[in-house]
Amino acid sequence: MRPLAPLLLLALLGCGERPAFDPGEGCSLSSDCESPFVCRLERCRAECATVRDCPIGSLCLRDADGIGACRLPDETECELDGECAAPLVCRAGACTNECVEDRDCTAGSVCALDMASGELGCFDPSDTECSRASDCPDDYVCKADGRCRPACREDRDCRDGAVCTGVGELTMCEPAP
Repeated sequence: MRPLAPLLLLALLGCGERPAFDPGEGCSLSSDCESPFVCRLERCRAECATVRDCPIGSLCLRDADGIGACRLPDETECELDGECAAPLVCRAGACTNECVEDRDCTAGSVCALDMASGELGCFDPSDTECSRASDCPDDYVCKADGRCRPACREDRDCRDGAVCTGVGELTMCEPAP
């Protein structure tokens, strides 16, 4: 049994600790990323379908195949389109998707004009954290997820197939189930 002990010791010494994973690392396949992250737009990211799937201050971006992934913190500052992974563009100082109308953006975001560049991009209109309705701009209400959301009275007050949910003053637009 003694001859196995040195081999076991060598095997244990040869096995180093796995390097720490940092979301946002470069990748070429989803298997390069630790679960639950996926490889989108050349980096490991959280997958999303709507803006609500991403942290406040982030945005659900689409890759060239139309699949959503959350914008990373270091992508909230840019000056040129080339600083963003293709097909993203730099609008209002952050990497985002280019658009012509709201339906070109992921659910919960809107196509709006970047006043500085004069070009269109996808933005989250409810990028404001809140704890009460008075924290939100006019025509928005504070939702349980801590974000300001568009107010509504009927489904037709909502954009892109979202539905009007809630009761009384807390009525707001949400993506259709």
